[in-house]
Amino acid sequence: MNVASITATDEQLKLLCRGGDYAAFEQLYHRHKNPLYRFIIRQCSDEEQAKDIVQDVWLNIHKACGSYVPSAKFTTWLYRIAHNRIIDYYRRSAKGLPISYDDENLSEEQLINLDNRYAPDQQVQSAQETERLLNAIASLQEAQREAALLHLEMGFSVSEIANITQTNPETAKSRLRYALKKIRQQVLS
Repeated sequence: MNVASITATDEQLKLLCRGGDYAAFEQLYHRHKNPLYRFIIRQCSDEEQAKDIVQDVWLNIHKACGSYVPSAKFTTWLYRIAHNRIIDYYRRSAKGLPISYDDENLSEEQLINLDNRYAPDQQVQSAQETERLLNAIASLQEAQREAALLHLEMGFSVSEIANITQTNPETAKSRLRYALKKIRQQVLS
């Protein structure tokens, strides 16, 4: 790995991958493997399945090296692929796709009632703020949790979240707003 690839942007590294530079792909992998894994494990809560999804995402990234065109940030592209793999995971699971991923047509009252279905079984006992925050995030319905993680942990804007989740900006904004409201309520209570 050369010094240039260490300071290169993700998009530059991805373009180097397109040219067959394996070290550039490896650098991308090392930059994003841990945040991507954390995002996925918090979405599916099954360690083995999360590892499979992460591996599938990176295989798809590698396969797409030759056709990559930097029309969006690399991380937006990466998390869109992860989002699609998580949706596939839910579709294959016995529970099926959670209703929260199809909440675009629900009224605000119906969304609030959905939130009530996902209330935690017990109050957070720990005094540590980090643990309380993680518990609050874990208690969110799937689509809201995804929006919160993409925003809080990955730093994506509402428009980037909409792009990743392939929803309209109002849906992404609504999911994020409800998620942040519920997190605040749980962390501050």
